[in-house]
Amino acid sequence: MHDAHPARLALPPLELRCGMGVHGPGTERFRMANHWQMHVYSYSAELSIGAAHLTVNPGTVTLIPPGVPSTYRFPKRVEHRYAHFRLGDGEADAALPLLIADPIAIDADLAEVMAWQFERPAGATACFWRLLWKLAAPCVARARPDTAVRAAMAHLEANLGASLRVAEVAAVAGVSHNQLIRLFRARLGTTPLAWLQRRRAETAAYLIRSTDRSLGSIASEVGLPDRQHFNKVIRRCLGCAPSRLRNAPGTSL
Repeated sequence: MHDAHPARLALPPLELRCGMGVHGPGTERFRMANHWQMHVYSYSAELSIGAAHLTVNPGTVTLIPPGVPSTYRFPKRVEHRYAHFRLGDGEADAALPLLIADPIAIDADLAEVMAWQFERPAGATACFWRLLWKLAAPCVARARPDTAVRAAMAHLEANLGASLRVAEVAAVAGVSHNQLIRLFRARLGTTPLAWLQRRRAETAAYLIRSTDRSLGSIASEVGLPDRQHFNKVIRRCLGCAPSRLRNAPGTSL
């Protein structure tokens, strides 16, 4: 395990894009201003991340924070799985390692995220969020939110398009209806329903900006099939009408 960088994992990633990177041969330099980069390697190569000089081998995972430059020296044409993701602002509650040298079985997890990211984006985000916590577990910086809150958030995130009741979510988290509401207010300063609506609005905004799908289709996917209610939630959470998001500049991953 190498140096770790503070990260905010109390909430799921705000944006996520996965794929297969093709590089080399030769030297290539990268830097992403606002997004983390995860790479899962199936080959050996030399690289520099900031001032650190590293060697990667099959099974190695790197997690490069936003704004940190990296230089790769590829001996030949190579491919690797990648994930570019943006975390929320606020106080860090965990730390992600720069490099994990011991081979770990996350390639299958990332392949699942890749398969879901367009058809089931909420499920892909939930799966990837769980993966980040798995990687962060050995180097957690501070106490994480209560186990029940984490379980509830994961269930909500994985079921954005479903009709959910707080009692159902509380049962998944192993607490009572009232206890879950108290825990959310204490840990996150909001209620489970308000948190869910915010995540629905953020997911809808991403889909509106990054696809040409109809607003009705997106509204149904995020669990807000009634267009009037959908418009109201977007306005309340994001401060503008859904139609304005389509014309607003989005973040390219």
